[in-house]
Amino acid sequence: MIWSTLDPLQRRQYGVLLGALHLPERFDGLSKDLFPDQAALALYETALEIRKRPDGDNKLRQKEAFNERLKEKYWKTDRDLFSQILAVLNEGTVTVYEDVDYLTWRRELDEQLHRRRLGFRLDDVTRARGEGRDEDAVRYAKDVVKLDEDGPSGLSKGRLGDRLPGVVLSSSDLTDLAIPPRKRLLGDWLCRGDLGFVYAPRGVGKTWFSLGLAHAVAAGGSFGPWSGGEGARTLYVDGEMPLELSKERNEALNQDGELIWLHHEHLYRKLEEVINLSLPQWQEAITQMILDRGVEVLALDNLSCLISGVRENAGEDWEQLASWLLHLRRIGVTVIMVHHAGRSGKMRGHTKKEDQASWIISLEDTKDGGEPGARFVVHFSKPSRNSADGVPDTGWSFVTEDGALSVSHQAAETIDRVVALVNDGYTSCTDIAEALDKAKGTISKVAKRAERQGLICVNGNRYEPSNVRSFSRVSS
Repeated sequence: MIWSTLDPLQRRQYGVLLGALHLPERFDGLSKDLFPDQAALALYETALEIRKRPDGDNKLRQKEAFNERLKEKYWKTDRDLFSQILAVLNEGTVTVYEDVDYLTWRRELDEQLHRRRLGFRLDDVTRARGEGRDEDAVRYAKDVVKLDEDGPSGLSKGRLGDRLPGVVLSSSDLTDLAIPPRKRLLGDWLCRGDLGFVYAPRGVGKTWFSLGLAHAVAAGGSFGPWSGGEGARTLYVDGEMPLELSKERNEALNQDGELIWLHHEHLYRKLEEVINLSLPQWQEAITQMILDRGVEVLALDNLSCLISGVRENAGEDWEQLASWLLHLRRIGVTVIMVHHAGRSGKMRGHTKKEDQASWIISLEDTKDGGEPGARFVVHFSKPSRNSADGVPDTGWSFVTEDGALSVSHQAAETIDRVVALVNDGYTSCTDIAEALDKAKGTISKVAKRAERQGLICVNGNRYEPSNVRSFSRVSS
């Protein structure tokens, strides 16, 4: 059996079981009603038997002990079933954590069981009425109402207050907890489940950078100074670019990875729909696409075009998105959100959105007004939680000549950063020192050097762009 050939129902059942094998305490919340598939039910029942033995949870993590018990039960009585179960164990265990998180599989199974129980009770109501058993029909109808009110979360779980003590961890429990390592996607700063922002003023090169990043992640390839990761299917949602330009840039940056597109222009041509991620129905639709297509990375380009009816400067309006983004993180989906910089040079809108971010990248313009292409410095304005040493600033250029794209990068010096910030609207030594996390004296000296080179103008305490900008470029 090949894991990818399983139907969605089987994948959900085996996903829950294999996730529980890694953390056996998860079996406490499961029931056999969740597993209509014969092989899945056999796996579940065998796991329960092993858990009852001394040191049963540790035995569950040992493939040999599990296989031995399965062989005792099914080798002689049902060899086909035995072979099917072994195939699931051998092939599925490797992929379950790289596909969809255990909690997602569990939620979907709960929802399916809820629909089955609701349907059975509705059938009971119809049957009782047809047989003239009115009292039974009324009782069954009340059961239907209660099931509907409880929803999937109310099935065989009990009150939340009664269940919470079972998930509280002591310090030693947390120390001993087996947690699968998060998948590395690019360098040492981008991992599975991250929420990150890429922002810059208009026209600096946000889409060039973000699309190049998405292609690298999808292919498991390198990008600039950052080494490639394991590769992850990526959904790129474009809400602004003309389809023709997206096609050209996609071809120029393609690394032959698993990148798929949802493009606003193509969407409107085919369905006459407009993306608005502030609406629950759009959040549900994107989530369903992620689950159906096995997407691990979601790139949203850009926030202003993909969200309508939300006040950017109102923190409470951000909640319309925050809960959805948190759900995506919990199911292991990495979200890369492209946004604009405000007049101050900082990310536009309320700062509340930054609280959830794993990292924030700002692109600082270094392009001479007459130069072709996009040239900027990549700076982590919020350092990545995944990288203990921080990520150095890097200068980038994306230039198309004679139909061919040339991408280069180099380490960015402080003078490049100061010039970039002045060009982006920073006017005081204090603000620049704060942005670069350097002493004001250091920035003052660098600014004087930049002035001597004709890169900026210094008028008293005010820094202003020069008519001539420069950025030294060294191809990587």
